[in-house]
Amino acid sequence: MNHAPFHEMMTAALDAPLPPADRAALDAHLAECDDCRELCEALNASDTLLTLAPAIPAPVGFAERASARLAGRASLARMIGGGMMLAVGTVAVAALTINPLAGAYGAFFRLPTFLTLARALLPFLDVCRAVGGGGWLALTALLDWSAQQPIVSAGLLATLPLVGLWAYWFNKLSPKVVTT
Repeated sequence: MNHAPFHEMMTAALDAPLPPADRAALDAHLAECDDCRELCEALNASDTLLTLAPAIPAPVGFAERASARLAGRASLARMIGGGMMLAVGTVAVAALTINPLAGAYGAFFRLPTFLTLARALLPFLDVCRAVGGGGWLALTALLDWSAQQPIVSAGLLATLPLVGLWAYWFNKLSPKVVTT
């Protein structure tokens, strides 16, 4: 016999009176089933103890401290997970960038198996999309965290000119295509 509906009726009866048809079905079942009757008595005893127990107020500032701690954990987890995805994405982009610098794309596109290879790359593109989403999560978590840490904000601002300098030199040193 399935006792789950009667267990649900027992817990519902603790909160509010049951409809007459449900109450009659529960009473009939409790008259026949010793296990459910014991469970019902235990539930009623627990409910009575909880009702009679004095309510103790939470310490001052408990909710704020708990919320801040949970938010900090979630932010850290997002930052670590997103950072790992960003690192994987960076490696993937670097691997894809090396090939055109070596001049291999021209020969690659002339291969007759290019379409077959392109179909095989579709799962990789799905991974890239997921990595991009992870990168966005990492960036937002990093910005949320760095807004609270002035030294980190200063470090991030100091890296911007370095990235610009790297982009400038990368452009200068990249091979140029000469057409004759």
